[in-house]
Amino acid sequence: MSIKVTKQIFQKAILEYYNTLKKGYLFEVEKATNKTYAKKHFQQILFLENELVPFQTVFFDELKTTYIHHYFLDSKTAFDNTIDFLNQIKNISKNALNNVVEFNNGNKEVMLNDWYVFQMDTNQISLKHLIELENKVLESTTENIIGALAIYLAGLKLINEFENDNNKNSEEKENMNNKSIKDAFSFNQSEQCLALYFLMKSFGINLRLKSDVTKLSALYHLIMGVSFQSYKKLKDTNIYSKILIAPQVVKSDKTLLKYLNKIRPFFEDSNFTNVVEQIDKQIENCIKS
Repeated sequence: MSIKVTKQIFQKAILEYYNTLKKGYLFEVEKATNKTYAKKHFQQILFLENELVPFQTVFFDELKTTYIHHYFLDSKTAFDNTIDFLNQIKNISKNALNNVVEFNNGNKEVMLNDWYVFQMDTNQISLKHLIELENKVLESTTENIIGALAIYLAGLKLINEFENDNNKNSEEKENMNNKSIKDAFSFNQSEQCLALYFLMKSFGINLRLKSDVTKLSALYHLIMGVSFQSYKKLKDTNIYSKILIAPQVVKSDKTLLKYLNKIRPFFEDSNFTNVVEQIDKQIENCIKS
C-alpha cells in the first residue's frame, strides 16, 4: 500500500539523508591519504552526482526546478505546491519521452527536449539510455520520487556547507598573507550578482528565461572569476540560484539596501544612467518595505 508523502515526512527525509551523507563523506575523507583530493571526489559522487538521484531525466529536472522556484517564493509552501504540480511534471516527462522514442526510431523532425540535448552533448549519454532512465523514473512511486528530491536537497545543502567552509579557509589564508586587503575594495558574491543583474537588465536581457539561465550562470562565473566543473553542475551553484531570484539576492531588505548603495556609485561614475535609475527604483522599494 502506498504511503502518503507529507511535508513532515519530506523534511524528516532531508534531515536523515543529510546526516547519512555527511557521516559517510567525513568517514571517507578522514581515511584518505590526500584529503584535498578526497574532498572534491566524494563531494562529487555523494552530493552532486548521487546515483540514487535520476539527474539525467526530464522528470527530475522539472521536479527540482519546480521545487526550487516555489522555495524561493515561499519556503513554507514549496513542498505542497510541488506536489500539486506533480501530474503536470509527469505529463512533461511523458511528452519528452514520446518525442525521444520517435526520434530514436527515425523521425528526425520531432523536437527533442533541451535537457536531452544537453545530456547528449555534455555527458555523452545515448538516446537509448535516456529512454531507459525516463521510463524508470515514470514507473517509480511518489515516495521514491520525493525521496530522490530529498537526497538532492540534502546534497545541495552539504555542498554549500563545505564550499562555504573551503571559501572561508581560503579567505582566512589570503588575509593572513596579505593584510592590506582589508583596506581594498571587496565585494561578496551577492553584490557581484546584483551588479551584473542590473547591468544585464540594462541591455534588455531577460534573466528568468529558463533556457538562458545556465548559459548566463556560466558567463557570471567567467566574469566573477569563479570556477565550475561542468555546465551540468551550474544549477547547483549559488550563482545560478541568485540569478533566479535577483534582485532579491538576500532575504533581508536592509541588507539588500546596503548592497544597492554600495554598488550604485560605480555605475554612476561610469555614466550608466539607465542602471542608476533602476537601482534607485529598487532602493525606493526597499525603503518602502
